[in-house]
Amino acid sequence: MDDKITNKGLVRVEILKEIASQKNYDYKHYGFSLYNQLNRIIEKEAEIHSVLMEETDKGCTNPETFKKILKIDHANLKEAAKYAIPNFKGFMSLAYIENVGKLVEPEQNQCGFRRKIDSDTISSFGRVTIGGATITPPAPEKIVGEFERFIGESQSLDNIVEKAVHAHFHLARVHPFFDGNGRTARLVQNAILMYGLYPPIVIKKEERSEYSALLDDAVSSYHYNDRNLMEEQCKFYDYLASKIKDSFKEIDKTIIKKLDIENKR
Repeated sequence: MDDKITNKGLVRVEILKEIASQKNYDYKHYGFSLYNQLNRIIEKEAEIHSVLMEETDKGCTNPETFKKILKIDHANLKEAAKYAIPNFKGFMSLAYIENVGKLVEPEQNQCGFRRKIDSDTISSFGRVTIGGATITPPAPEKIVGEFERFIGESQSLDNIVEKAVHAHFHLARVHPFFDGNGRTARLVQNAILMYGLYPPIVIKKEERSEYSALLDDAVSSYHYNDRNLMEEQCKFYDYLASKIKDSFKEIDKTIIKKLDIENKR
């Protein structure tokens, strides 16, 4: 697995080339240790914004209570990252996905993937919705089949960037857990990127509306067109990939600022 530019059609070739070029430039000029240190800074920012992205889904009107919820969610996400990043070895598995989701939301997802069980509670029947989306995720009994298809597609992808955004889309589309699906999708995506020595993608909470609209269009396209790769899906993949370029820009800005300070001493 490397920076090989393929013709899979998920992300526009020109975007993949720009990302690969920027990665090679940063390694050549800044060295691995500094680059890796800055990656970790962006990783932390990605974690924070991933939690804030879902703040309006919590249904909590008390500011103090809401702060406590965010603090717990962020702590859980940090613990999940400790597992997700070092344990991604270049390929996807059902066990890996399930373990990450259980760590992201330990209370709601303690049993793993959502499933249909005998109960009077609505959520226990495994039905969830994608925030802002018009399409309902697959029923619980279809989750494993959907993921087996997704994992098969993932194994055919040679480019790390395409593998990462592909995982993000399908985890968000299938919504396999009762809660924390968005956080899980973004964390798995970033674990894949960091495996390939790319910086994590940061989607800020101010971008939630744009992100949600693109995801909804992509999911609708997938649902109504028998899984053919359509323009709406490409737009979502391109949107995510472009965020890697933004992360590289942040790395460059931080390094230049650091070097300026050192030169003035």
